[in-house]
Amino acid sequence: MDEALRTVLLLGAEGGSLAILMRPGNPMLFAVQVNDQSLAMIGEGDAVASQSDWVSWEDALARLESYPWRRLYPLTVDSEFAERIMAAVRADARAGSRESLHRWEQLVTDRPAAATDLPSRTSS
Repeated sequence: MDEALRTVLLLGAEGGSLAILMRPGNPMLFAVQVNDQSLAMIGEGDAVASQSDWVSWEDALARLESYPWRRLYPLTVDSEFAERIMAAVRADARAGSRESLHRWEQLVTDRPAAATDLPSRTSS
Protein backbone atom coordinates (compact mmCIF):
# COMPACT_ATOMS: atom_id res chain seq x y z
CA MET A 1 0.00 0.00 0.00
CA ASP A 2 1.19 3.50 -0.81
CA GLU A 3 2.64 5.28 2.25
CA ALA A 4 0.41 8.29 1.73
CA LEU A 5 -2.75 6.21 2.12
CA ARG A 6 -4.56 6.15 5.45
CA THR A 7 -6.97 3.55 6.73
CA VAL A 8 -10.05 5.48 7.81
CA LEU A 9 -12.11 2.44 8.78
CA LEU A 10 -11.13 -1.22 9.05
CA LEU A 11 -13.84 -3.77 9.76
CA GLY A 12 -13.09 -7.35 10.66
CA ALA A 13 -15.19 -10.34 9.71
CA GLU A 14 -14.59 -14.06 9.83
CA GLY A 15 -12.41 -14.77 6.84
CA GLY A 16 -11.90 -11.22 5.71
CA SER A 17 -12.14 -7.49 6.13
CA LEU A 18 -13.59 -4.32 4.66
CA ALA A 19 -11.81 -0.99 4.75
CA ILE A 20 -12.19 2.59 3.64
CA LEU A 21 -8.85 4.03 2.57
CA MET A 22 -8.14 7.73 2.19
CA ARG A 23 -5.73 9.35 -0.25
CA PRO A 24 -4.82 12.84 0.98
CA GLY A 25 -5.10 15.73 -1.39
CA ASN A 26 -7.47 18.42 -2.47
CA PRO A 27 -9.97 16.90 -2.65
CA MET A 28 -9.40 13.92 -0.36
CA LEU A 29 -10.40 10.72 -2.14
CA PHE A 30 -11.57 7.41 -0.68
CA ALA A 31 -11.69 3.79 -1.82
CA VAL A 32 -13.34 0.68 -0.42
CA GLN A 33 -11.05 -2.32 -0.06
CA VAL A 34 -12.41 -5.87 0.29
CA ASN A 35 -10.39 -8.88 1.42
CA ASP A 36 -12.26 -12.18 1.55
CA GLN A 37 -10.37 -15.35 2.41
CA SER A 38 -13.43 -17.47 3.26
CA LEU A 39 -13.58 -19.61 0.09
CA ALA A 40 -9.83 -20.24 0.24
CA MET A 41 -10.09 -21.22 3.91
CA ILE A 42 -12.54 -24.01 3.12
CA GLY A 43 -10.84 -25.05 -0.11
CA GLU A 44 -13.69 -24.03 -2.39
CA GLY A 45 -12.16 -21.16 -4.30
CA ASP A 46 -9.65 -18.36 -4.32
CA ALA A 47 -9.24 -15.48 -1.95
CA VAL A 48 -10.74 -12.22 -3.22
CA ALA A 49 -9.02 -8.88 -2.82
CA SER A 50 -10.38 -5.82 -4.55
CA GLN A 51 -10.39 -2.08 -4.28
CA SER A 52 -12.89 0.39 -5.70
CA ASP A 53 -12.01 3.47 -7.69
CA TRP A 54 -11.09 6.63 -5.77
CA VAL A 55 -14.28 8.58 -5.00
CA SER A 56 -15.77 11.10 -2.58
CA TRP A 57 -16.52 10.22 1.06
CA GLU A 58 -20.23 9.98 0.28
CA ASP A 59 -19.62 7.65 -2.67
CA ALA A 60 -17.30 5.45 -0.61
CA LEU A 61 -19.99 5.09 2.07
CA ALA A 62 -22.54 4.30 -0.63
CA ARG A 63 -20.27 1.51 -1.93
CA LEU A 64 -19.88 0.15 1.58
CA GLU A 65 -23.68 -0.18 1.77
CA SER A 66 -23.56 -3.27 -0.45
CA TYR A 67 -22.13 -5.07 2.60
CA PRO A 68 -23.60 -5.50 6.10
CA TRP A 69 -20.76 -3.32 7.39
CA ARG A 70 -22.51 -2.06 10.53
CA ARG A 71 -22.71 -5.65 11.79
CA LEU A 72 -18.97 -6.19 11.41
CA TYR A 73 -16.44 -5.49 14.13
CA PRO A 74 -14.62 -2.14 13.87
CA LEU A 75 -10.89 -2.78 14.24
CA THR A 76 -9.52 0.63 13.27
CA VAL A 77 -11.25 4.00 13.16
CA ASP A 78 -9.27 7.10 12.22
CA SER A 79 -10.02 9.69 14.91
CA GLU A 80 -10.45 12.41 12.26
CA PHE A 81 -13.38 10.45 10.79
CA ALA A 82 -14.95 8.99 13.96
CA GLU A 83 -17.88 11.42 14.02
CA ARG A 84 -18.69 10.86 10.33
CA ILE A 85 -18.52 7.10 10.78
CA MET A 86 -20.78 7.14 13.83
CA ALA A 87 -23.25 9.36 11.98
CA ALA A 88 -23.38 6.74 9.21
CA VAL A 89 -23.85 3.95 11.79
CA ARG A 90 -26.70 5.83 13.48
CA ALA A 91 -28.32 6.84 10.17
CA ASP A 92 -29.51 3.32 9.45
CA ALA A 93 -32.28 2.21 11.80
CA ARG A 94 -31.82 -1.31 10.41
CA ALA A 95 -28.21 -1.31 11.59
CA GLY A 96 -28.91 -4.11 13.98
CA SER A 97 -29.60 -4.49 17.62
CA ARG A 98 -29.27 -1.90 20.31
CA GLU A 99 -26.32 -4.00 21.50
CA SER A 100 -24.59 -3.53 18.13
CA LEU A 101 -25.06 0.25 18.25
CA HIS A 102 -23.82 0.31 21.85
CA ARG A 103 -20.71 -1.66 20.80
CA TRP A 104 -19.95 0.88 18.05
CA GLU A 105 -20.45 3.78 20.46
CA GLN A 106 -18.20 2.20 23.08
CA LEU A 107 -15.43 1.36 20.64
CA VAL A 108 -15.50 4.54 18.59
CA THR A 109 -16.72 7.47 20.64
CA ASP A 110 -15.63 6.37 24.12
CA ARG A 111 -12.02 5.69 23.17
CA PRO A 112 -9.14 8.14 23.70
CA ALA A 113 -9.05 10.72 20.89
CA ALA A 114 -5.57 9.75 19.70
CA ALA A 115 -6.31 6.03 19.48
CA THR A 116 -6.99 4.56 16.07
CA ASP A 117 -6.48 0.87 16.74
CA LEU A 118 -9.35 -0.46 18.76
CA PRO A 119 -8.95 -3.13 21.42
CA SER A 120 -9.16 -6.77 20.45
CA ARG A 121 -12.24 -8.58 21.60
CA THR A 122 -12.37 -12.26 22.34
CA SER A 123 -15.50 -14.37 22.23
CA SER A 124 -17.06 -15.22 25.55
